Amino acid sequence: MTSIDDLLTEDRPARNRRRRARVTVRGMVIGACAGAAVIAGVLYVLIAGTGYTIPFVFLFLLCLAVIASFRLSRLLAPPKGSVQMERPQPEDDWFRVPNRPFAEAMYWIRQLDYADGKPVDFVRTLVPAIGALADERLRLRYGVTRQSHPARAAELLGPRLSAFLATTELKQVPKPAELSALVKELESL
Repeated sequence: MTSIDDLLTEDRPARNRRRRARVTVRGMVIGACAGAAVIAGVLYVLIAGTGYTIPFVFLFLLCLAVIASFRLSRLLAPPKGSVQMERPQPEDDWFRVPNRPFAEAMYWIRQLDYADGKPVDFVRTLVPAIGALADERLRLRYGVTRQSHPARAAELLGPRLSAFLATTELKQVPKPAELSALVKELESL
């Protein structure tokens, strides 16, 4: 199944794919073990020089765990060129207890307040978010997106919603009643 992030990311250059294709699991394990052995050896000599003794196997396993965690975090991190929506920072009260249940809602309230009366900001911040919701809804219900099957997506969205999502310029920000009607259309998909 493809997620919204997969649909919004650009394809990486071919040389990165070739380089990753050459790196095997066996090669990664051997490299991690060799690196851990070298670092553990240096630490063992430095610690032995101070008069303390720590088993080499313990140092080796500790270094191996640190190297493996760094490799895993790099492997699981999103690609550098991926488009990610900005996550809201919850507002903290006096006791520094975040208002977590309402953090997402507060983020969108701030975005709507910011774009109120500013068509350029509305098109730049909110139309792409509504488009991402529409793509996800289409993908989950019908297995299509606006990028993969534009004609079918336009047919499913309807003329009003697809025209709204295709806008690059607005003369004025839509009224709450208009936005409510668009959201109802989006929910009816």
